[in-house]
Amino acid sequence: MSSIISHQPLEYNRYLNKLVAWAWFNGLLTSRTRLHMKGNEFCDLSRLQELVNDVSGHFPLRLPAPTPKALYSPCEIRHLAIIVNLEHDPTSAFRNQVVHFDFRKLDVFSFGQQQQCLIGSIDLLYRNSWNEVRTLHFSGEQAMIEALKTILGKMHQDAAPPDTVEVFCYSQHLRGLIRTRVQQLVSECIELRLSSTRQEPGRFKALRMAGQTWGLFFERMSVSVQKLENAVEFYGAISNNKLHGLSIKVESNQTPLPPVVNGYASEGIIQFFFEDTTNDRGFNIYILDESNRVEVYHHCEGSKEELVRDVSRFYSSSHDRFTYGSSFINFNLPQFYQIVNTGDRFQVIPFRSQTLTQLCATQPDNDNGDFQPRYQMH
Repeated sequence: MSSIISHQPLEYNRYLNKLVAWAWFNGLLTSRTRLHMKGNEFCDLSRLQELVNDVSGHFPLRLPAPTPKALYSPCEIRHLAIIVNLEHDPTSAFRNQVVHFDFRKLDVFSFGQQQQCLIGSIDLLYRNSWNEVRTLHFSGEQAMIEALKTILGKMHQDAAPPDTVEVFCYSQHLRGLIRTRVQQLVSECIELRLSSTRQEPGRFKALRMAGQTWGLFFERMSVSVQKLENAVEFYGAISNNKLHGLSIKVESNQTPLPPVVNGYASEGIIQFFFEDTTNDRGFNIYILDESNRVEVYHHCEGSKEELVRDVSRFYSSSHDRFTYGSSFINFNLPQFYQIVNTGDRFQVIPFRSQTLTQLCATQPDNDNGDFQPRYQMH
């Protein structure tokens, strides 16, 4: 180390991944290269050697030149490496500690009783269709969310999927589980991004990260991320995302519910009430969460079927069934109703659609033979 002090470095970077990539793709890393580290509390020499071996073993140094067609077209990610916990590894704190967790709910993104995210840092290394090499670094509890949004944002919807997506994990503990889970999540999100069409633009995925819920909304032109604090915020995001036109939020203490809705309000379940308006001005939605807090959307223009389908997809995509605690009972059991005018009075009937027919089983709910939908997501 003393021999290199006062010598100007050939390359400097704050992040180890970029420095290794620069050295490898410029031909400075060979089988005879000796690596040294000094004073780095985040990464030791053995982990650095693993990174060098993974990068040199999976990224060829020479590739055919890109074709003119590729250069004229928007660049696409061709080879993607996701490098997990290289510089910050939350699992290193597990040494000589007793860690309590449930094997039946082993979620590396919200792990154990503290709901800790076991992803401390993510580095991206990718080669695009123009043969350019890029690196990016993310750290902190939301590193996974930020990395996902960045990856998906670099994929225009008509792009071909990457030829190769690899995950390299350098955690001291649970390495295989973390690598597998990250691989599954990234692959699923890439598929959602590239399979959305103009006919079905509103796909989304919900994630629990460090005890918080996030929604990834896959639109035609972009992918957006929104933190969802509770059930009402989720429904608000879905409504604003899916229903076009004017949406007016009304505070719960100022919301005059139709009397017929008041009669059906029930704590412990989430209820949607659709009400068609006159003069073809769309429809109203009354949403009651488990605590009977109300959110109202007036004169919505859009498809009720799409809204029902996307809310249902949200639940079916949930890995932990989104139980927020005792105040959010049966968060995964929504019920959908239609308010109808029978001539002399208003009445509430179950909302019937092809989506609900596929997703729920109906059963008599009272003595006069009326039916109430019951939903069970798996």
